[in-house]
Amino acid sequence: MIQTSRSELEALAAEAQGDLWSRKPSEDEWSAGEVVEHLVLAEEMFLPLVARTLQGEPDPDWQGIAQRGTAALEANLQDRSRKFQAPEMLQPAGEAPRDELLARFAKGRTLMLDLVRSTDAPVKQLTYEGPPGHLNVHQWLALVGAHTLRHNQQIREVLDAVGSGD
Repeated sequence: MIQTSRSELEALAAEAQGDLWSRKPSEDEWSAGEVVEHLVLAEEMFLPLVARTLQGEPDPDWQGIAQRGTAALEANLQDRSRKFQAPEMLQPAGEAPRDELLARFAKGRTLMLDLVRSTDAPVKQLTYEGPPGHLNVHQWLALVGAHTLRHNQQIREVLDAVGSGD
């Protein structure tokens, strides 16, 4: 899911050329570029969280946390009928250029995958409690992928609304 979501985002970004990148369906909705900026800000927050968690000690309750699984987390996050308000620190400012945002997204995703692939730490036993709940590293990675897929749907909606399908 984490690879699929990246590829899908890159394809959508390629569609959002010219003013499609910054055009908003309405004043209170984000543009495709603002959605990507939100994803970049979120992933730049998740990366150090995952890195710190990988340095920690196994959680004595890791089996209970792992047992909750990732399917419900993924399904809930990708359900666009449920609206969420991004925290202020993850709100896009609309100031970063398109190429910079896409490069930051690619770099962060590569760093996260490299970090997890290179560890021999027990990723299901290492946990961190954040806003979505108490999750292990494996679940945090699922959250990253599901979060991107959710916003990929949003970008598709934005592009359809502002005219990419013309």
